[in-house]
Amino acid sequence: MLGCVGSNVKDVKIDTNQNATEYLKFEGRSRGIPSLVAAEIIFPNTNRDSFPLIITQHGSSRDGGSFHSGRGRTDEMSMRLMKQAPKRGFAVASIDAFYGTSIKPGDKTKFPKAAEYAIDLKKILQLDTRIDANRIFYVGFSFGAGQVLGGYSSNFDFGGTQWRAISALEPGCNAVPEPTKRNFPAVIFKGTESHYYPSACVWYAQELRKVGNHVELVMVEGANHFFSTNGKITNGLAFNGCAENPVIISSNGSMKHADGRATDREKVLAECFTKKAGGGLNRKYLDAVLDQTLSFFERYL
Repeated sequence: MLGCVGSNVKDVKIDTNQNATEYLKFEGRSRGIPSLVAAEIIFPNTNRDSFPLIITQHGSSRDGGSFHSGRGRTDEMSMRLMKQAPKRGFAVASIDAFYGTSIKPGDKTKFPKAAEYAIDLKKILQLDTRIDANRIFYVGFSFGAGQVLGGYSSNFDFGGTQWRAISALEPGCNAVPEPTKRNFPAVIFKGTESHYYPSACVWYAQELRKVGNHVELVMVEGANHFFSTNGKITNGLAFNGCAENPVIISSNGSMKHADGRATDREKVLAECFTKKAGGGLNRKYLDAVLDQTLSFFERYL
């Protein structure tokens, strides 16, 4: 069974029909502040000594439902990944970064730095003999995709080995870390009809490549932010107002736009937040995007 860090909560094993599922609470840290974080880990029902691991991070809406244990939630992307990936030999760990909080999808300025939770979980799971510590992948959707790309910050602490490979599903790319050369390859998926306009990620992929990173950008024709074909613009908060002149965040926290204009947090919040949110949830292309993500990861096993 998996151990817990900084907590008296014991992990619980849940039996499923096909795969071994385990529930975990651990003490994570976001910007130096400790928090109790929930995660669920799915192990494939195959006879192997160890498995490659995918850590998956939900977006701003945990719309996929509860974990099997009923304690903690995640989004539709992670739920589908937890079903698909074990069939292809991957263990999957899904993080509830909002566990035990009152954070709602619109509370975007209150979101934790969940990538640090992923690193805390990586440190725990790479000590488990069932996990191949040299093959740990990271994937996220929307808010989670931004966390995945956060690893390009020069002061990001991986706590040891870097990710084997990463996949960012529909990041915004309106405010991004100044690119740093990393050892892992990346794939970014963007819907051509996303209200998080693709131009920002097209620019950022180019900037990442300029410093020597292997980055693939996959445009999903006709898909909105949710990889759906019934997309529409709705009235809601979205951090998508700087797509044509994204913000670069340096390792010391200073900010500037892609055109070189200096800025700061207050100006960024004022300029980059809009009321142009997105709707449409038939998710026609989501399974195909997850299949391509798994195929990308399999190239680096």
